[in-house]
Amino acid sequence: MKRLLQLMLIPLVAVLGATTLAAPAQAAPWTSSISFNASPEPLAAGGQVTLSGKAGYTKSGNAGIVRFYFRRTNATAFTYITWGRTSASGAFLVRTRQTTSGYWKAVYGGNAIRKPATSGADHVEAKAWRYVTAVRFRHTDTGDYTGPVVNWSTDRSATVTARVNCPAGSINNFFYVYWTGKPAWGTSSVELPFKGTVAAAGTRYLYPDEKTGYIEIATQDNCTWTVTITQRVRAYVAV
Repeated sequence: MKRLLQLMLIPLVAVLGATTLAAPAQAAPWTSSISFNASPEPLAAGGQVTLSGKAGYTKSGNAGIVRFYFRRTNATAFTYITWGRTSASGAFLVRTRQTTSGYWKAVYGGNAIRKPATSGADHVEAKAWRYVTAVRFRHTDTGDYTGPVVNWSTDRSATVTARVNCPAGSINNFFYVYWTGKPAWGTSSVELPFKGTVAAAGTRYLYPDEKTGYIEIATQDNCTWTVTITQRVRAYVAV
């Protein structure tokens, strides 16, 4: 009897083993793609940036997690910021705040039937109001010169930085910078004294009283000069 039971168990074990081996394997995950956009461009520093896109393979089965990373414009590495979820279709949308210009990227984690995917980097410029140095005039030449009409701020001075060289030292050497308004013809001027030397350099201040005007340089025909004129202005600039 014992021998008979042993003989009956052998086929049963074989059948159970065959059943286990025949269990269907899970399908391999499909390769995912990802589209991604960060907007608006530009945005006000400290405002909300919208991170949106779509990840996965087909129109369904794409539910998963997307993580978002940010890299400042002059930085070399991305930093994790926040995360969101994709719908079954793969769509995602997350809003967060951005205070400085830089690059965003999205990393889709995939799921049991979808492989992970990483987007390309999308740059968003953040802007803010700042006081900056605006160059109103910059030129190098020899002898007299009359520049084009340009814009000026009338509620502040203009800083003149000048350097001039003449062939020989003389008490007759001279160098003047004139600002002339147009169309009303207001004026402001500065002198760079030589004191008998061949060269002169220094910083002086002009006081424009009109929103448009031009620069004139008066010196000897053979004196070479470089003049830069700047003003501090409030501007909406990238940060």
